[in-house]
Amino acid sequence: MFLESEEIGKRKKEIKNHFNNNPKKRINMNYNNAQQRVKDLKSFYKNCFWFGIVALIILFRKVIKHGDFAEAISTGSLILTIWGVILAVKAVKLFVLNSDWENKMLEEELKKTKRPINF
Repeated sequence: MFLESEEIGKRKKEIKNHFNNNPKKRINMNYNNAQQRVKDLKSFYKNCFWFGIVALIILFRKVIKHGDFAEAISTGSLILTIWGVILAVKAVKLFVLNSDWENKMLEEELKKTKRPINF
């Protein structure tokens, strides 16, 4: 059921040759990846911008309500905390777990030898 290591190597070479021999497809893939990354970056920066605006509005309202800046900051905001965590997850996905990491993991998985399970 599983491919032997020779077959895996052979299939990997076929895939590489296919993309290496067809520069038009490689350029399209690179362009599509770059285009998607730009869209993701734009979305992330928009979210950060709106987070900053909403955070300032909430902080300003709390300062007016409590009358003290230190107390307004210490009370915190559940909405901003949740939104901040979501932004942090998006940042990790965008800047740490990017396509280079994905390609590296894919290559490592292809190198592993898969052996059938004997029952």
